[in-house]
Amino acid sequence: MKAACSSPKNILIFAQGRTGSTALVKILETNQVIHIYPEPFNPDRKKKRYHDQITDLSSLDNALKDIHNVYNGIKHLIDQLGSKAPSYNHHLLKQDYNIIFSGRKNLLKMVVSKLVSMQSGHWGKDREIIINYSFDPIDMNQLSNELTERREEAEHYEIFLKENQIPYLKVYYEDLFDLHLAEAQKLQKIDEIFAFTGVEPPAGSMLENIKEHLHPQNKLNTLETYGKIPNIMDVEEKFGSEEWGYLFK
Repeated sequence: MKAACSSPKNILIFAQGRTGSTALVKILETNQVIHIYPEPFNPDRKKKRYHDQITDLSSLDNALKDIHNVYNGIKHLIDQLGSKAPSYNHHLLKQDYNIIFSGRKNLLKMVVSKLVSMQSGHWGKDREIIINYSFDPIDMNQLSNELTERREEAEHYEIFLKENQIPYLKVYYEDLFDLHLAEAQKLQKIDEIFAFTGVEPPAGSMLENIKEHLHPQNKLNTLETYGKIPNIMDVEEKFGSEEWGYLFK
């Protein structure tokens, strides 16, 4: 168990799925003052299943108090509080956090990545599992619905934050992991993230550890893994656009 610790304010990584939020946790934790509890409300978590304890806002407050006795941050995926997610998420966002909203500009890659993981049952970074998996074609209707829902989801919570004058920092997957972005630009964004949390920016060995987390080898999905999906070119032809993003462009 991690020792209880303090930083200027507790951190909430409020994330859509497949946006690089796990890597963001590892990057932040290169500063030893930051200890983040990942996905405490994930219904598939085998230990300390907070998800099962949440029945109302009071029980959510009790869970947060318990978590923050040890950790000074949590990473929460938007959809992990079930059918009451909007009210619970709204309550969570109103707590005294430094909020980092993790999203993705390329919604097509985000949703295809999610569907790849749902089919394979693999959410980690071991690409060999994906490469060796035999995929079914992607359901076009499911993909279309997911794209619309993920866009509306992000818009909903950004409107909520702005209407309630809650400060937050939006961090896109592309800010840190875009293959066309120079390392210096990525590190500049990381400095901005650390400054927002109120802790020291990375330097020395800490900076080298961060560079490892930014390495392309840590990406789960690549052109090779996309190629394992039987109808992937149909997906690109139908949905690849400036609106949703492209898989191969």
